Amino acid sequence: MVLVPRAADGDEDALRALIVQHAPTMRALARRLMATDCEVDRVVRQAFMIVLTSLDGGEDDARGLKMKLLQHTCRESLARNSYLDVLKRREDGYRYNECS
Repeated sequence: MVLVPRAADGDEDALRALIVQHAPTMRALARRLMATDCEVDRVVRQAFMIVLTSLDGGEDDARGLKMKLLQHTCRESLARNSYLDVLKRREDGYRYNECS
């Protein structure tokens, strides 16, 4: 059986296998896009959550899954960078600690 339908059905081993398979590429992309390495894991985790919670049992195209994961990693990286820029520009004295 293919990993994607199994993961869509809640198979934890299949989910783990997908994470192990795709996380290194996602982390590499996020590192290239992020202003700081401290946020990379958060971005990758968020992209996985978005894509894996939207899986349906009929999806079995591994290449399509990889593209979705990379697209969401890119979107989340850019959104996170924008959010961090806003926090850094606050004028009320708030200091954001990037690595906490």
